[in-house]
Amino acid sequence: MKIQHLSLALVAIAIVGCRGGDGNGYTPVPPSKLEPVSVKPGQEATLMPIAVGNQWTYNVETIIATQKGKAQRKGELTFKITKVDDTSNGKQATIDILSSGKVTERQIWLVNDKGIYQVSTGVAKPVTYSTPIPLILFPVDKNKTFKWKGSGGPYQRSIDAKILENQEVDTDEKRYSAIGVETKGENKDGKVTQKTSGIIWFVPGVGLVRYRESTLSSENATEQLLQLKSHSLK
Repeated sequence: MKIQHLSLALVAIAIVGCRGGDGNGYTPVPPSKLEPVSVKPGQEATLMPIAVGNQWTYNVETIIATQKGKAQRKGELTFKITKVDDTSNGKQATIDILSSGKVTERQIWLVNDKGIYQVSTGVAKPVTYSTPIPLILFPVDKNKTFKWKGSGGPYQRSIDAKILENQEVDTDEKRYSAIGVETKGENKDGKVTQKTSGIIWFVPGVGLVRYRESTLSSENATEQLLQLKSHSLK
């Protein structure tokens, strides 16, 4: 994952930009301020447009650290909605996650008038959570908090979440004004406890534009960043 390298590069650029007397007259231009995004009551489902054929492609950067050292990976993933079911609980979307054109993961998400949830994960042997995990709850109110506790496969999980103030975020597609949800959680599998923290950003009429998650356990530490590269909506 290149997060640390990117940070160092930004620091270097800032230092160069702040030097005086070098004669080049260069002054960095800050990005234009974006209009804060909002979502009206009753229109919250636009945070994750659900229709067969909708797809989002992300650049993914991952770093995994163990006692043996670090592994760093970069790649590209495409999230594609392949099926939508109207259920008594809302619209349930099957999302295939593709790498190099092959389905490597499958998730089922649920969108209704109460929020956006993850129902299950997995391809050959999908794991269904004891209750759907809320990614964001409606109405979208700043500083709103919510919790989830349940199980999925061998894990016992708990999550504390908070809807953040409107934020400007960079993606590989463009800069967005977005609604962020910060999460902190814990996964337990036998004697191993994994601490998690992350932020997921949504944009009305676009969907998930950026996601960052860190995990820490006695076995390893991971950091993952997804940034939207392109999207296509039906």
